[in-house]
Amino acid sequence: DEFDVTTANFTVAWNKELLGRNFRYREAYIEHSHDGDLLTWSVFGDWADDSFEGNNNRWTAGFAIENHIGGGEVSGIVDLEIQRVDPQELSRPNPNFTNGFAQTGVSKAGVGTLALRYQWTDRDQSFPDQKVNWLSGTASAELGQGVSLFVFGGARPAGLVCSGGFCFFTPEFEGIEARLLSAF
Repeated sequence: DEFDVTTANFTVAWNKELLGRNFRYREAYIEHSHDGDLLTWSVFGDWADDSFEGNNNRWTAGFAIENHIGGGEVSGIVDLEIQRVDPQELSRPNPNFTNGFAQTGVSKAGVGTLALRYQWTDRDQSFPDQKVNWLSGTASAELGQGVSLFVFGGARPAGLVCSGGFCFFTPEFEGIEARLLSAF
């Protein structure tokens, strides 16, 4: 069965008197997705104004496409995103910057996934040896009932990571990382 879903939201939040200041967060998000027998795709747009992070305007757009092969057991995946940020830190010569993300991979139902990811930024760097390009690969495998393995190799930028409603800041990383997840 094929179906389409459109999601839209607008969020406004205030952190009052955090660190002696009041911070406001606003975000508008819209996404349309199509789930089909042979092709699944989605396209989204997002705008945010976040005084805590110092971003006057953050615009993000992207799309993902997944091609189901062999009755849907195997899928080829492509994700692309672009983000434009206009920060409040106007002391830099070129404070506005763009971030990009591209990923391609393959997935087999019940077995796992393989993906190759490239991220970049044109943000002015504070230090001359800071990276502006990150290349990585990921692999995940279903090892049994409720047990999975995730392996990351390569480099990724520092930033905020959110999962399951919990967000945390991660430092820039280059190397190999493995996670074993057991759900019971």
